[in-house]
Amino acid sequence: MDRHRRVDRTLFCLVVSMTFGALVLHWIQPDRSAGLAYGTDLIGVIRQPWHAIHIDPQAEPSRDAQPTAHFLVDRDGKRLPTEKWQAQRNIGAQGVVRIGLEALPDSHDVTGIQRAAVESLIEALQHKCRISPDRVLWDDALAIPPPAPQAVLSRPVPSQSRRAPEAL
Repeated sequence: MDRHRRVDRTLFCLVVSMTFGALVLHWIQPDRSAGLAYGTDLIGVIRQPWHAIHIDPQAEPSRDAQPTAHFLVDRDGKRLPTEKWQAQRNIGAQGVVRIGLEALPDSHDVTGIQRAAVESLIEALQHKCRISPDRVLWDDALAIPPPAPQAVLSRPVPSQSRRAPEAL
């Protein structure tokens, strides 16, 4: 009888600890919805070969219109995949990933935030799909701001020959 009580107690402790562990993991799990807009989770599973990336201006999409891009990047830099990307369907030329930049109706100006978001998306796509940099094409109509100046690294000045301390 003592053995059955020990087995029952062990099973009870095992069930309680596994339940508690699952609850803790569920509680500390990061919010996946926030990661979708900025992480490489946007890319998902690649089901077909992609060989080029085209970045085009995109008018504000209407609800009835079919998306003309695989990814849309709004003026605030938020990146959203469309149904076309999630289904891995081509738009126009086969094997070309299309990124649409939300543009103002009378202008194709690109904001700095948009450019940064697109460049990080391009890097992720190039890595995941093995697309070479020369296969990334920006539409000529886009007014692209120059890249943000990178911090100039201060280089140490070579020290002059150090003299040994003189003996006293």
